[in-house]
Amino acid sequence: MLNKLKRLINQNRLKIFLVVFVFVGIILLIQIFNSQAKNKINEKNEQNSSSANTTTIYSNTYQNESGVISNSNIGSNTNTQNNQLITQFMTYCNAGQLEQAYNLLSKDCKQYLFPDVNSFKTIYYDKVFNKKRELKTELWNNQKGSYTYRVTIVNDVLAEGGYDSASIEDYYTIVTENGEKKLNINNFIGKTVIDKQIDTENASLKVNYKLVYTDYEIYNLALRNNTNKTILLDSQEETNTVYLVDEDKHQYSGDLTQVLINNLILEPEQVKGLEITFNKMYSNRKKIEQLVFSDIIKDKEAYEKTIHKTEYKNRISLAIKF
Repeated sequence: MLNKLKRLINQNRLKIFLVVFVFVGIILLIQIFNSQAKNKINEKNEQNSSSANTTTIYSNTYQNESGVISNSNIGSNTNTQNNQLITQFMTYCNAGQLEQAYNLLSKDCKQYLFPDVNSFKTIYYDKVFNKKRELKTELWNNQKGSYTYRVTIVNDVLAEGGYDSASIEDYYTIVTENGEKKLNINNFIGKTVIDKQIDTENASLKVNYKLVYTDYEIYNLALRNNTNKTILLDSQEETNTVYLVDEDKHQYSGDLTQVLINNLILEPEQVKGLEITFNKMYSNRKKIEQLVFSDIIKDKEAYEKTIHKTEYKNRISLAIKF
């Protein structure tokens, strides 16, 4: 029996070798395929993990301590307190607690942007917090105890079920009122009291204060006509005739298109309030030195009788230095 088995193996040695070779080859191929499949799964998991790490930057505020513009360090304690206030504001808004969120705003922010909770809801909350939000902050500037942060607001990943690349950018400024930190939002930096006045024989100009935003400044003025003629504060024949001048002699134009023409007319001895928006980006690097009205019409009646208005010569300028 044993001899027959040996003879059978010897006669079919090549076939047996081929069968064993194929069997081993199949096992090796299966192992290779399994290894490749496992590697792909691991790579996918790593990509998902990396993507998750990228989006979690919005779950907490970004704790930088040096301003982008001011480039000065404010210290970790101050920075942490500021970010806690911003986060608390966001938490109240996400929870729909409008009164609590509104109470975190400064008096100036309430007075000039949101006089009451309803205006805060309509102008800001309904547009920005119409869904659950997350944010990150970056210290942008600090000046005289106020701290401005660039705030990036995105959808809450967990609440919305996925990451949305669309974002809203705003600037929040932390100010102190009666020893308590408060917020200026909606790109409002703050109010600066100026209280400067100049008097000439033709007119008087007083600058009460300015409202500073990230992209522009609004100057609150009072002007008085000291003559017995009606004057026109600007002919509007050209642009850039009412402007600010900084310490490097750069000019920032006032936007008179937002001012009604009647508000530029001063009757004899009349006093009139006026607000003018100037196209100046917020920065503490350039000090504004003066405000200039360079094309005041001294006699409006005579000016209107002039056929070619550019030929009218009785013009004066009025400049106030800060």
